Order: sequence, then structure tokens, then C-alpha cells
Amino acid sequence: MGWDKKREKAFEKFNEITPFFVKPDQLWKFFVTGFIGLLIDTGVLYVFFNFVGLSPTVSKLISTETAILCIFAINEHWTFKGHGDGHVLKRLAKSNSFRLVGLVVGVATIQFFIDLGMHLVVANLMSIALEVVFNYLFETIITWKVGRA
Repeated sequence: MGWDKKREKAFEKFNEITPFFVKPDQLWKFFVTGFIGLLIDTGVLYVFFNFVGLSPTVSKLISTETAILCIFAINEHWTFKGHGDGHVLKRLAKSNSFRLVGLVVGVATIQFFIDLGMHLVVANLMSIALEVVFNYLFETIITWKVGRA
């Protein structure tokens, strides 16, 4: 049996035993898209802080929203292509809202772990992990309605 057949069988088995919203082909695309968003966020933050001269806070707000919009576009046309209903602006509003709530969850998580004495970088990694789970659940279930008729 070739690699493609083994991969296909593994995905089929995974789909049988997981909830409707966890689809491996979308999950890896979601991670790739998130990584692209991380690069965009970091690049825009760097440019606005170092070259435009804005404060770190304002630079971060601009970079976060820029990344959110780029992530939405990639999710709309690749990760969740063919899912969701209604107008694209309605999905954008939902996605943006969830991701901004995810940002608040992330900031609260970092502060919680730092208050427990955790190193900033480790606290940030824990925060990112929680945000990924939060964003994936809300995006798949509510924004793009994966697995629903």
C-alpha cells in the first residue's frame, strides 16, 4: 500500500473517532495559517515600532488586527473553503470577534501564569496553546460551521 493510501486510511480512521469539528486536513491548514499570521503579526509589529515610530501598544494593536484579517482571508479561501453560510462580511465579523476575545484570553492566561511564577516565554507558549484551541473551536463550529448541514 502506497503512502497516499496509508495517509488516506489514517485520515478516514481519525475522522471516525473524532468530533465533527476536528478534521485533520483542516487542522493542519489551521496551524499553517496561524504560523503565517504569527509571521505577519511579528513583521508588522517590528515595522510600526522600529520604522514608523509608534508605541509598542499601538504597534501591537495594528499588527494583531492585520494578522487577524490575513488569517481570515486564508481561512476563507483555503482552510475552510466551502464552509460557512451568509455573507463573507458576517463571517469576518464573527471571526474577528472570536479572535479578539481569544487575544483577551491569551493576555489573561499570560498574567495568570506569570503570577504563579512562570517564566514569560513559557507563559506565552501556554497562552498561545490556549488561544489556538479557543480559536479553532469557535472558528470551526460557529464561523464556518464545519460538520453541520
